[in-house]
Amino acid sequence: MEFELKLVEGGKIGMIVFHTFMTKDLFAGMFQDILKSSECSSLELLIYDTRRFPLEISAFDQYDCIYNHSSQTNNRTGRKIALWVKEEDHSYDFIETLYLNSGRSARRFENYDEAVSWLTADK
Repeated sequence: MEFELKLVEGGKIGMIVFHTFMTKDLFAGMFQDILKSSECSSLELLIYDTRRFPLEISAFDQYDCIYNHSSQTNNRTGRKIALWVKEEDHSYDFIETLYLNSGRSARRFENYDEAVSWLTADK
């Protein structure tokens, strides 16, 4: 399996753990799987654990994935996304910018506790 969906922090946060390098097809398919997952589809707080695999898709494909494929799952009011990355990994910076520019709440973190703190700050 290319990624795993699980609940963390007592079931308040959905975590998506990547087990392979992100491709455009995987990125697009991931959103459909999240939509189908009864555990994660209703969650407002998500962590994408990308620490093992930097993003290796073009800026155009990143744009396409955010604006065309993720709108069904990540366009809900109140949903927050923490991008948990390896220290000094800036390959997800543009993804963060795309989320923000599309009116969604997302932020990049190198530390799990900081990500959880940000996600739960308003809850």
